[in-house]
Amino acid sequence: MIGIAQSTETNFWELMKEKGFKFTEQRQTILDIMAENSGKHLSAEEIYGLVKEKNGRIGLATVYRTLLLMERLGIVAKLNKKG
Repeated sequence: MIGIAQSTETNFWELMKEKGFKFTEQRQTILDIMAENSGKHLSAEEIYGLVKEKNGRIGLATVYRTLLLMERLGIVAKLNKKG
């Protein structure tokens, strides 16, 4: 499960630029979905389903890679689901 951290979209793109990562439409769509679902703890698969509705050109692997990048940058936190 993934929960968005208390960071702004601007901070995300500033961090991306500082670390040498590129802006992509796919990353923006994933960030938009997470912002729209703020307060919800969505799984990567749930995020993927919502992202596919907006941009059918995004694969599940892209969602996982983007979430991993966001976690490393401190934008999202991975939550371990119990049970």
